[in-house]
Amino acid sequence: MLSFSAYGADIFENWEEKSSFGPATNGGTSAVKGKSPLTDIEYSFVRACKSVPGQAAIPAFLSIANRAGAYVEFALPINCKEIKIKTTSNIASTCKINVLAGGTTIESAYAVGEADKEYSIAIPEEYRKAGTLYRIARNAGNNLFAGFTYIEDAAEEPQGITLPYSLTFDEPEKVEGYTSVCPYDRPKFAYIAKGASPVYSGFNCVASKNLFSSNDIEYKDSWFISPAIKLEAGKKYIVKYTVGVTNQERAALGIFYGTEATAEAMTGTALEVTHYRGNGLLEGQLFTVSGTIAPEATGAYNIGFYDNTDKYCSARTILTDISVTEAASGKMPGEPADFTAVADKDGALSVALSAKAPTVDAEGNTLNELTALEFLRETTVIKTIENPTPGETYTYTDNEAVHGNSTYGVRAVNSAGNSNVVSQEVKAGLEIPNPPTDVAAHQSVAGSIKVTWHRPESGIFGTGFGNLSLIKTKVEVYDGDTLINTFEDLSGEDADLEINDGTADQKFYSLKVYAVTSGGPSLPVEVNAVPVGKPVALPYSEDFAGAVPAQLLYANNNENYTASWSFMDGYAFFTGRSYGSLASLYSGLISIPAESKKVALTLEYSNDARSYTGSVLSVLVNADGEWVELKSEEAPKEYTLMSVDLSEYAGKDIQYALRGKGGQYSYYIDVKNIKIADEEESGIDSIIADEAEGEAVYYDLMGRRVANPSAGKIYIKVLNGKAFRVLVK
Repeated sequence: MLSFSAYGADIFENWEEKSSFGPATNGGTSAVKGKSPLTDIEYSFVRACKSVPGQAAIPAFLSIANRAGAYVEFALPINCKEIKIKTTSNIASTCKINVLAGGTTIESAYAVGEADKEYSIAIPEEYRKAGTLYRIARNAGNNLFAGFTYIEDAAEEPQGITLPYSLTFDEPEKVEGYTSVCPYDRPKFAYIAKGASPVYSGFNCVASKNLFSSNDIEYKDSWFISPAIKLEAGKKYIVKYTVGVTNQERAALGIFYGTEATAEAMTGTALEVTHYRGNGLLEGQLFTVSGTIAPEATGAYNIGFYDNTDKYCSARTILTDISVTEAASGKMPGEPADFTAVADKDGALSVALSAKAPTVDAEGNTLNELTALEFLRETTVIKTIENPTPGETYTYTDNEAVHGNSTYGVRAVNSAGNSNVVSQEVKAGLEIPNPPTDVAAHQSVAGSIKVTWHRPESGIFGTGFGNLSLIKTKVEVYDGDTLINTFEDLSGEDADLEINDGTADQKFYSLKVYAVTSGGPSLPVEVNAVPVGKPVALPYSEDFAGAVPAQLLYANNNENYTASWSFMDGYAFFTGRSYGSLASLYSGLISIPAESKKVALTLEYSNDARSYTGSVLSVLVNADGEWVELKSEEAPKEYTLMSVDLSEYAGKDIQYALRGKGGQYSYYIDVKNIKIADEEESGIDSIIADEAEGEAVYYDLMGRRVANPSAGKIYIKVLNGKAFRVLVK
């Protein structure tokens, strides 16, 4: 019960009489307007005063005149159970008293001219709530002069744990009284003994004991709810708990409270669900999460620790300690000043943050407590500065920024709560790049492909890239249509790619090469490659016997349009199908001895005896990573010997390529009897001038008689019944 030094006098101690605001409704004397210090609600009545010693003529503190509509209106504590009205000696005659709650009359009584008579009016329980206004009105009769007081319900002392409260999980019994709630058949909050590890990860918490929660379904949650703890209305309480950094990207955590140990009863909010990350800590280290409880009524409250999974992570939260303490008196801090959020100018996924810790509280007074400064990305706390100095500037760089627009913020924290968040929107990262240029696949040993490229200098919308080191490269390796390897985050402009499919020598691969920024990948550039094995020694020959290339030639078909090489028994066959269409045959590595004096590649070719000519055969050589065209001839109707001098490649390992090109009228080429030999050691008996010798007869290597031998070609010379291989010069 509230007690008063005089009967109700101190309730109206500071009530103010106001000037007249108009006549009463029946045209009598003017009413007076007053204001209550309890509710700050203005109301109309004739006179309100307190008992003043030596002024017996005015012994009452409340006077309601004989005027229609005169009343006193006020609020009471929510646990008020009774109003008492006591008449004074000034009452003149009988009058009726109405007591209303929320606009409904709850009691009427007649004062019959008796002084010092007390009337008791009970307050029904349904009116005992915030927002109910009570009214004492003169309903009939003469003036009412009365004293007034009220009585609170003598509520039972709330049951529960007395503050300060802490839990460190040192012993299993400490967890007794807690409730673990999870609506799914999944691991939930559970005590873990020292040295134990959660089943889902190899996590070893640094604390001696801990509590573990794990949900492996998206958008599911679990609760760890405390026993009842005694809290008082009008006070603030700080709830803190320490969280171990898990192996997840982030954890969604919240603190709530209610009057029952159920998830449904957790209607009060101490900390909205916030995505927390490890603040740059390593797995197994700890950081602290806190929230503020401000109960509306004194009572026993259960505190719920909420652990939520979302589409970004399966929550695996390690709680190591919990504490609940009364907040220090004071105000919440003011907003941090001079906040800036600046994205990296070159496009790195990095945002530099800076803010000055506040020096005043939320009401502009000198700040007497500041426990933390928190930097946020969206709703995620990404960095906590513990115990900052008011007025000092603090910085942090978020090196895990998200591509595109993000809202960054900062807030100040003390035991009274959090300041408003000061925020700024920032765009980080680079736009999607153009494709890489000058992409090439270079031949190398089996199981490996060397790829080179130039990074693009701008994006698809024309924005230039200031720092090319931010442009990464991705290479996909295909065996036919099957993706067998992906190489990502390649730096620089070249890479040796190890192919892990047991690559055979000279197996054909296609590669897709992408430039990649934080905005995504470019369109691919496609190239082809064949890892080659150890070089073969001279003499080299390929006769395509049985339609199987003995030297493992491979074909790069459809270089621009539909074109291909195929193998027949004894020859290779090019089909162009359209004018200008290209396809190539490639050899493996061939070693040219350093001491070689005269080395030549020879082959026989024709347009497959077609009526029309026009298709072209080119011979290319690669010795240093670059293909060089050495000869290009239109395919003849009849098989003809082509010879290509390779002497300049003595001492090197080379590859050759035969490139077919469809002509205007002919799309076909046959190639057979490819040979590379050191001509001084290849059975050539002599080198002769381009002229006839006596009765000698010349044949090409196909046995066809040649009337006029051409320089640079090998022939069979028959003289005096003997045959010789000769090179005409």
